[in-house]
Amino acid sequence: MLRSALAYNFNDEHSVAVGYAYKGDWEEAPLQLNYQIEHRIYQQYLYSHNLKRTELTVRFRLEQRLVKEEEAFDFSQRLRSFLSFQIPVSANKDFSKGLYTALQNEVFMNVQHKENVNNHFLEQNRAYVSIGYRWNKKIDTEIGYYNWRQKEEDQSTTSNVVQLMFTTSF
Repeated sequence: MLRSALAYNFNDEHSVAVGYAYKGDWEEAPLQLNYQIEHRIYQQYLYSHNLKRTELTVRFRLEQRLVKEEEAFDFSQRLRSFLSFQIPVSANKDFSKGLYTALQNEVFMNVQHKENVNNHFLEQNRAYVSIGYRWNKKIDTEIGYYNWRQKEEDQSTTSNVVQLMFTTSF
């Protein structure tokens, strides 16, 4: 997936963005392998706030999706709602360094033309828990577990994912 955005920060807590994402997946079909293309244009609002030393992040993203089916693109819109807490476990007073845990959840809802994707209003849920270390205010390292549930047209898929993440903010 390739994703880019142009963002505007109103202040330290509120920002908005508009962006584009390209997603390509190889899918197995009987006796062949198909490459599925999806283009996304999105608008996003992000709220970041400190509750004492705990960092709270709330994000709402509206995506206009163009998914290629055979020779044409099908249009749909999806709303993503994200909530995250980064909680210091053993860290210095201003949480510029130390051990933390993170809890987050993201819910995906098809709000227009769900029949063009999977025919469900609630499409995905991604719950995540991790343990991490903040080296300084600009670099975090984290290992965590995702429980990823996704509705397909006629079934649901659950993926259990272990993720190692390095985050920089320069």
